[in-house]
Amino acid sequence: MPNRTQIGFIAALMLLLGSSVAARAQDGGLPLQAGEVVFEDVVAADSLLADLLCGNAHRWLAAHKMHLTADSTNNGGCQLYATGEMPVYAQGYMSQHLNGVVRYRLRLETKAGKFRYRFDGFVFHYYHENRNYQQVPTGKTKPLAETKAPGWQKTWDYNRSTVRRNVENLVAGLKKQLLQPPTAEKVASRRW
Repeated sequence: MPNRTQIGFIAALMLLLGSSVAARAQDGGLPLQAGEVVFEDVVAADSLLADLLCGNAHRWLAAHKMHLTADSTNNGGCQLYATGEMPVYAQGYMSQHLNGVVRYRLRLETKAGKFRYRFDGFVFHYYHENRNYQQVPTGKTKPLAETKAPGWQKTWDYNRSTVRRNVENLVAGLKKQLLQPPTAEKVASRRW
């Protein structure tokens, strides 16, 4: 049977953990750097050549229908700059409807044995229903780094957490694609 001190300690611990979880859920858990939402990392790609990493990156960008804005090669590596967008939905009574689109930038840099990615520039573009019941852009925007949305805070928090989950899925897919070793056919063709 626990004594009062142990019960008090457990209650305080639960309160502390609950408040930290609530605070993280409120801001969508988005990583901020200098007031901007940024997802970035350097990933080790042992024994993979820079040209293989660059080719895998091009295939990944094409598969995700991202718009390549710049492509440069230097010192055995490449730098790719792309833009992308992801839809975010608002929960309705019966179904979800398009709430807007979040546009972002992506920078990928590859070198022999490693690559770096950086997702940034997240901006929410509002959509609304027109007279023909179609979702169309309004022209209004809101940076994803802003935490306050008076009048629609719950939807805004949901949008931010959706973006976090989507970017985490994109990062997992990016790592999986770029870290694929060359197939036997590619290795044989290089030797010839």
